Amino acid sequence: MWLPKLEYVSRCSVRKGFKCLSDYESSLRCFLDRSMPLHRASIIESFRLDLAYSGCKPEDIKLWIAIAVSRFLRELDVSYLDHPDNKNSILPSSFGNILLDVPRMVGLPSLKTLHLQHVEYLDGESFRKLLSICPVLENLLVKLYGGYVNMGKITVIVPSLLSLSVEIPFNGLLDGLVIDTPSLKYLKIEDYDNYNHSCLIEDMPQLEEAYLDVKSPDIERLIGSITSVKRLTLSLEAIYRGRFVFNQLEHLELCVGTNCVSSLLVRLLEDSPNLRELDLFEMVSKCFRAFERDSN
Repeated sequence: MWLPKLEYVSRCSVRKGFKCLSDYESSLRCFLDRSMPLHRASIIESFRLDLAYSGCKPEDIKLWIAIAVSRFLRELDVSYLDHPDNKNSILPSSFGNILLDVPRMVGLPSLKTLHLQHVEYLDGESFRKLLSICPVLENLLVKLYGGYVNMGKITVIVPSLLSLSVEIPFNGLLDGLVIDTPSLKYLKIEDYDNYNHSCLIEDMPQLEEAYLDVKSPDIERLIGSITSVKRLTLSLEAIYRGRFVFNQLEHLELCVGTNCVSSLLVRLLEDSPNLRELDLFEMVSKCFRAFERDSN
């Protein structure tokens, strides 16, 4: 009852979806219902719940998490699958196919790393509110699942952010992407959206490394915001006319599978006076790679 790190893995998760006996489901809930209120550690370093296919109810999980949070929880990891008709939320701000809902008067003053993965619906305004309550956030990953659902405008305005990774699928249906992160050192954008959306990215003077795999026609604004990079990986399906100078760029990786690769390579070589390494690579289609990642 004094351990600072707690990890509960359902036997059903280990079996990868085989139906569990009802008595096991009941015993698991009883164990957590009895053990969590008795926990005595003043600080819980980490709390992991792997409850896929366990039969545990959202209201049970929410109670266990609330108890852990009351012990000044520092790291939370929840894996949970339920029937799609169950709309109950397990968290105030939840992941996956559950609506992201950020209550008022809630703050995450110490949160430094936030990962939102396989997000089927992400309301732009709720996402903005979520980031606004994370004043010291340093690492952010957002992986949208798509599904032809309009997600509004995704806005990332975080002065403290150091690392940002965003993946937009071919059916993401975004109104726009806004990034204002002046302290950023690492940027990764994978934008496979077949529908054009605006892209407003402010200058990133501290940026050291960038990975861009995008279809956006507004590539000039994107390239202009990353001129301080030392390492750059590019896969573009838009014409870059070369109006910027990459004085710090030393390592360039360029995908040769795009239509404009020849002119792009010439421009980048002309604009990178201190380039030391050049790697040319080829990749399979964007749709296939996105499907492959979601299947693994």
